[in-house]
Amino acid sequence: MILHKPVFAIAITSILLGSVSVEAARTWTSHDGKFTIQAEFLESSEGKVRLKKADGKEFVIPLEKLSAGNRQWVESQVSRKQTSKQKPESVSVEAARTWSSHDGKFTIQAEFLESSEGKVRLKKADGKEFVIPLEKLSAGNQRWVESEVSRKQTSKQKPEPVSVESLRTWTSRNGKSTTQAEFLEFSEGKVRLKKADGKEIVIPLEKLSASNRRWVESEVRRRRTSKQEADDDKEPTEQLGLQNVDMKLVPLKLVTGRKRKKPDPVTQYMLAMTNPQKFFVQTGRGKNRYENEFRQVVQNEPEYSMKMPFLAVAKIGHESYAFALDAVGKKPKGYNTLYFDVNRNGDLTDNEPITATDVKNDISAGSSISQFSAICLPIEIDGVKFNHHFFLGAGTGQSPATDRSPSVAYAMAEIRAGAIREGQIQQGKQTVRLVLVDHNSNGRFDDHMSIRKVGSRLKVEQGDLLLVNPKTKGRSRGATLSGARNFVSRTVCIGKHFYKMEVTPTGDQLKLEPAELIMGYVTNHSPAYRATVYSDDYGVLMIGGRNGQKIPLPEGDWKLANYTIAAPGSRTTMITASFGDNAQAMSVSKNKRLALVFGSPFRSVVTASRKDKKISLSLSIIGAGGERCTNFMVNGKRPPGPRFEVRDKDRKVVYQGKFEWG
Repeated sequence: MILHKPVFAIAITSILLGSVSVEAARTWTSHDGKFTIQAEFLESSEGKVRLKKADGKEFVIPLEKLSAGNRQWVESQVSRKQTSKQKPESVSVEAARTWSSHDGKFTIQAEFLESSEGKVRLKKADGKEFVIPLEKLSAGNQRWVESEVSRKQTSKQKPEPVSVESLRTWTSRNGKSTTQAEFLEFSEGKVRLKKADGKEIVIPLEKLSASNRRWVESEVRRRRTSKQEADDDKEPTEQLGLQNVDMKLVPLKLVTGRKRKKPDPVTQYMLAMTNPQKFFVQTGRGKNRYENEFRQVVQNEPEYSMKMPFLAVAKIGHESYAFALDAVGKKPKGYNTLYFDVNRNGDLTDNEPITATDVKNDISAGSSISQFSAICLPIEIDGVKFNHHFFLGAGTGQSPATDRSPSVAYAMAEIRAGAIREGQIQQGKQTVRLVLVDHNSNGRFDDHMSIRKVGSRLKVEQGDLLLVNPKTKGRSRGATLSGARNFVSRTVCIGKHFYKMEVTPTGDQLKLEPAELIMGYVTNHSPAYRATVYSDDYGVLMIGGRNGQKIPLPEGDWKLANYTIAAPGSRTTMITASFGDNAQAMSVSKNKRLALVFGSPFRSVVTASRKDKKISLSLSIIGAGGERCTNFMVNGKRPPGPRFEVRDKDRKVVYQGKFEWG
């Protein structure tokens, strides 16, 4: 790096002074490739090229004796020099951009002209041209040049006309001019468009109307999300042989404290893949429902500051772990002290109390949120001992009053797995990353997902997850739609191939054995979806795809349990639904395609029930397969509850109300 700095300094200085750059020397090769020399190009005249060597000596070579690349370069230089004899044109403000050296010490405003043989030709505001080696520019400038060269090469081809469907109206900021064009890309504050005749134009974003600017920002976000979704589909495509994989325990890092930074991307993503053990009590209303079990395993307790500390028992591995939450101090913001029976001896006083690292509260709402540092638990499962990690969070709050129920004060706690198992396998030159997630936060990594009936509905009993090549950067939101996500089950699909899967209870060993199965295909018309299907022969599987995409599935009878559908280009606008126990089985046949019936069109169903003199109304959203929608999210939030009116036979409004999400 030190050796490069003076060279670039000289180049910049010579540019500013208008003298010859020391970088003018280039390699000249004979047409048969046997001879090369470093020299500066001076001129070409009457089929001969005059050059100057590093020692200052000049010599002449017939143009025909040079390589084809050299001859083309000479011709372009002659043409450029003839053009440069004319009065130089000034550079428009829109065309100029900032160029920086790779060490960041020098910058200059100039227009990009061309890039050839590792050198970039630029034009300053006064119209003077100069050349800089591409490698001397910053990484950002180098990427831009490569992108611009690719774009210009494409634009040299005959412009293709734009389809009417892709055209949209673009209006200037002052509203005085409009044009019809297709959006191509947005880069560095400029919008590239293609008009109906195929010609491309570039407009600064700030010159467009407010509505056009908002549309561009939205479209850029959508394309970025679509690219990430496409990355998720990059799974192993070839059949893997028998794999016995060592899975290493990797603790997650939860950042806490006053700065309240977000966790690193890996931790964010993995925490979004876990379901915590939840504990919930209504405060000030009778007895804590966990207290009886707590008293059975705890014989010695500390002296609490609260009259009613939060007492509960977590199930981890095969054992019970008691814990107590207390609020210590004159004016505590919330739960700030945790007593955890790490050694399970029934004594909460022989382990150091854990102090909350982060306590947030909202006095006006009567709520608080507390987070504690990771708890390392020495646990034993089926005779195997290892240290697992868990995060515990707690909070208090007040539920809002409704027409059907009064406001209720509550306290809650959550225990979430704070470690994953990670390993890898090789598929040719490709490294395939595998991650086991303790999805239900019970200390085991081998829990199978299962389906059971609850009344007339189906409930998916949470098991653990196997992630294949997860893309963790910036993907915590909508992680449940990730194509990397697979259930720990008897069978798993990786890429387009199925394997029998075995996982040890502690998750330290993973076995994948190729399964020779007769395959068919299923499809669905939803824009992007993940669905849970189950079979007596293969267990519970998660499948997913996009509109019309063929998804492989073993031959046999399958049923749908639930699904999540995402809006195009979004991971935070989605709908989830579940099926009843009377859902019809779908028969998958060899090499045939079966359309899965679920999703749109949706219909609303209102039912009424009467008790005494009151009538209650219930609204359900039903999908095409008879499934009942269980959740709606728009940009990460629930939409407002639907409003309704009750009218008499004369269509007079007799009642107005709003449905509440149940």
